[in-house]
Amino acid sequence: MTTSVEKYEDLKFTNKFIFAYVLKHNPELCKEIIEAILDIKVKEIIRIDDEETIENSATGHGVRLDVYVEDENSIYDIEMQVENSRNLPKRSRYYQGTIDIDNLGRGENYNHLKKTYVIFICEFDLFGKNLCKYTFQNYCSEDKEIELGDEAIKVFVNAKGALELATPKLEELLRYVDKEEITGDMSQRIHSEVQETRRNEGMRVKYMTLEWEIEYMKKQAIKQGIEQGIEQGIEQGIEQGLQQGIEKGLQQGQLSERLKNIRMMLTKLSPAEIADLGFDPEDISKAQESMAEYKA
Repeated sequence: MTTSVEKYEDLKFTNKFIFAYVLKHNPELCKEIIEAILDIKVKEIIRIDDEETIENSATGHGVRLDVYVEDENSIYDIEMQVENSRNLPKRSRYYQGTIDIDNLGRGENYNHLKKTYVIFICEFDLFGKNLCKYTFQNYCSEDKEIELGDEAIKVFVNAKGALELATPKLEELLRYVDKEEITGDMSQRIHSEVQETRRNEGMRVKYMTLEWEIEYMKKQAIKQGIEQGIEQGIEQGIEQGLQQGIEKGLQQGQLSERLKNIRMMLTKLSPAEIADLGFDPEDISKAQESMAEYKA
């Protein structure tokens, strides 16, 4: 992971910021992309949001979805994933459950739950089988012909997969995601929208502000952790030896400041997004626990 902010004019469709903006502001294109991935016909879109935040009041562990789409019968969460964070299967499970909780009112019948698709468009092969798409539904282990029928579907798209296994529309999408190849009307429209977004000065400012805030918090966590660690290290060094004290102080100071800054970031980003920025999942968990204790 790089520590520098990517230049706005160099951003591609695979950048979460560009991806979310393009899909939100182009419902028909978003609909076409969903249809290309799922090989289905999507009904008229009645709601589409980018960076949709869903808070879980019971645990305080909310999620921020890249693109949230809803039609008459179904909900689609579409995530762009450039790096393998090693947690996508469990993350997809959590996203799906959180979406269900958010969409079912108190006392409402469970049968009112809409069919839900959680889709990750990946620039890597999560399962290593060279498929362009991995679709998961719940079946009976004893008899695979028996479907659970919960209508909870998880899809992992692999931009590096064997294109001969893809439908023409999915192949067009994957070629563009992987190498920005324009091979049809859909990829041409995506490319044009990406270029138009990069020329939008208002979006440039919004992106640079968001990235600067994230980068600043990371640098401050390192700087403050080192400074506090040195101070604590010197104090402990009186009893334990200066070198040992500095090392221990550094560790404690860095941990303290990391947790402090992660807690700040949790007010804007989901734990999964913070992990994607390179923070230790164990530190994120500790930060969440400390927040929970404070609320209690």
